[in-house]
Amino acid sequence: MKRSAHEVWNTADRARLEHFASLVAADEAGLPPHRRADREFVIGETRLIRELAAQAGTVIEFGSGIGRSLLPGAREFPTTRFLGLDSAPEPVRLMALLAEEEGLANLRGLLADVRRVPLRDSSVDRVLIPYQTFGIFLGRVRDRSLVEARRILRPGGALYIGGFANLDLAADCYPAWGLTPSRIDPETRLVHLDGFDSLWATEDQVLVHAERAGFALVHRQDCELGFSLVLGPR
Repeated sequence: MKRSAHEVWNTADRARLEHFASLVAADEAGLPPHRRADREFVIGETRLIRELAAQAGTVIEFGSGIGRSLLPGAREFPTTRFLGLDSAPEPVRLMALLAEEEGLANLRGLLADVRRVPLRDSSVDRVLIPYQTFGIFLGRVRDRSLVEARRILRPGGALYIGGFANLDLAADCYPAWGLTPSRIDPETRLVHLDGFDSLWATEDQVLVHAERAGFALVHRQDCELGFSLVLGPR
């Protein structure tokens, strides 16, 4: 018997989705500062991604996980194609199960590396790298992901990058996300975690990388936790 998505996803996947749902539904006045900042970021980013998806034919997310950022758009815009790219097999499989159970024929996963996106040149309208995913693209992966985003974007397309920059909130935010930093380095702006690091880069630092890959800033949205950037191909 085929198992449902809710039967196969792990505790971390479930906790992540529940975290976002409870955060958005929470009364802002009763939240501690780090949770309030997180909520502000999530609501602002979700609104911006919706606006970008509403005007697109094809949307791809780099590092999509189980599709938290893509599922709402796939439900609301059935004629838009949504692609979730991730290098880990389990999240891609789980997103496919969730899409199948909801009858979302316009959402599919791609098991691939952001340095080698299996799409032809000028084939998508939007590339999304939301909620600090860009922060775990380090070194050559960071630059190569932007080169690939530029390659697959159609003329007039847009790249969205969400990022955390307020390092003062990191120590409180990570436990709320179910993670425990081993070290937070204010000089390098790196947060060291079990199995990976996350770079809390400033907007200007991200823009340097984006401009090097052939992007120009179109729109910026700042909040307490970080920033949202919309960039277009030059």
